[in-house]
Amino acid sequence: MNKKRASEILAKFSELKIAVIGDIGIDLYTQGSVERISPEAPVPVLSVDREWKKLGLAANVAENLKTLGANPTLIGLVGNDSTAKELREICTQRSIESMFLEDSERSTTLKQRVMAGNQQICRVDFESTKSINNILSEKLLSLIDTSSYDGFIIQDYGKGLFNSENLKKIISKIKQAGKMVIVDPSVKKSIKDYSGCTLFKPNFKEAQSFSKELGKSEVHLSDLKVACDADAIAMTKGAEGIYLLSSEFNERVETASIAVFDVSGAGDTTLSTLTSCLLSGANLKEAAELSNLASAIVVGKVGTATVSRDEILERL
Repeated sequence: MNKKRASEILAKFSELKIAVIGDIGIDLYTQGSVERISPEAPVPVLSVDREWKKLGLAANVAENLKTLGANPTLIGLVGNDSTAKELREICTQRSIESMFLEDSERSTTLKQRVMAGNQQICRVDFESTKSINNILSEKLLSLIDTSSYDGFIIQDYGKGLFNSENLKKIISKIKQAGKMVIVDPSVKKSIKDYSGCTLFKPNFKEAQSFSKELGKSEVHLSDLKVACDADAIAMTKGAEGIYLLSSEFNERVETASIAVFDVSGAGDTTLSTLTSCLLSGANLKEAAELSNLASAIVVGKVGTATVSRDEILERL
């Protein structure tokens, strides 16, 4: 893709209103240095230099969209706790509109990554993964105003926001309104739970799991496309790039050359860039090319990172 075409696509991002519906939380980074082993157990002792917090899970997709210049609204489920309060505060600081359902019987997800220098040595998860109740599930459906957004992202981490019933209702509601719905799935669901989506975006391990569900020993995108009745498939496979299947494309888009420091959130960057490009008039191959550039930039950063339009153009 030439720079002129890329600029045309990226320039339209600021016009987009995109709803991100998914499991949400906070990423806490604890960074320091290790100079000795604990006398209590054969484990390293981290001398902490600094800590910082970022939006995590689907909230990181919303932040990626914001950094790309789009206008995201984040819809998710939280508990009645300090992490939920902090999540709202960070969204406000980032100028990200949020609509959260609250369940006082659950804890809001917090993932703590412990790092020695730039190397992650441990992760500690505080979370609840129980399924959403029927009352909150109906409230979730009512929050989805299809007239207010150009497109929708469903990011399912299997933390309890989605179940088979509400997924089908949500996707049906969006498609009936003629809007695009891009799905990043969870292997905790059946592939058929995502039936009718515009774009199905699994990574390779997820694609393997769904293929096994279908009784297949190998991954064939055509099988997945039929099973979830999607208009298109975009399967990410790390350094190999993105494999595409639609009525127009059946090919692999190679990744950009990369120096990897941290892969945290790279899939979120791919998802947000793909969606923004498609809603801005790019075809699937163009969207994949720009998404590969964006993810190549983000894995060169430490922590759950984001990328801007200027960075993409500079890399191009």
